[in-house]
Amino acid sequence: MQAVEFLVNGDPSVARNTAAGILGADGFTIGWTSDWAGEAVKGSTAGNVLLGAFAQKFVVDLSVSSVGNGQSVIRFDRKNRGWAGGAIGMRRVTNNMNKLRDQFTQAMTQSGMLAGVKEI
Repeated sequence: MQAVEFLVNGDPSVARNTAAGILGADGFTIGWTSDWAGEAVKGSTAGNVLLGAFAQKFVVDLSVSSVGNGQSVIRFDRKNRGWAGGAIGMRRVTNNMNKLRDQFTQAMTQSGMLAGVKEI
C-alpha cells in the first residue's frame, strides 16, 4: 500500500489536531509545510544509513482536507521504501505502514470519528 485515506467526522482543524496527537503518541515528529499538510517522521536518516536494517526511518506525507457535510479526509502517503536497510528494511517500511493504518484506525474508532478507511 502506497497510501491510506481516513474519512473522519469532524472539521479539518479537529481532524488535523487529532491526527497530530495520534502520531505524536507513536513517536512521530511532524513538520508542517502548511496548515493542512506536513511530513511525519519516525527514526533518523543517520541511524538508518549507519545501522541499516537495525535502525528504522519511516516517513509519510500527511494531508487533511474537508469533503463537506462535517467530514474530512486524513491521508498518509508513504515516502520511503526502506531500501537503505535492504530487504529487511523494505519489509519493515511495509510493516510500519500497515501498523500506522491499524493504529490510526483503532484510535479514530475509539474517538468516534472514523467513517471509513481506503487503501491506495
